[in-house]
Amino acid sequence: MDNRLVIGGEIANLEPLRYSPAGIPIARATLKHQSKQSGQLMQCELTVAAQGETAKQLAGLKPGSQVKATGSITRAGANSRNLLMWIEQLIEE
Repeated sequence: MDNRLVIGGEIANLEPLRYSPAGIPIARATLKHQSKQSGQLMQCELTVAAQGETAKQLAGLKPGSQVKATGSITRAGANSRNLLMWIEQLIEE
């Protein structure tokens, strides 16, 4: 099964860069999406996260930055219904 998401939007909120116990950089942000699809207004906010060099790239952005993110979706936690996107590729637009 495929688990691949490509979404564009605006960085609405950005948490400070942190490091895992193994020293891997991790960044989290809120991505705000708005578009029209078949005449319908689509809006959502999605928590996104990245690790390694992509985390450094994400952490270097400012709120309001327009980006296109590619990655996969998972639950934000073991008992959570909220979704989290792990970014594999990030392009500033």
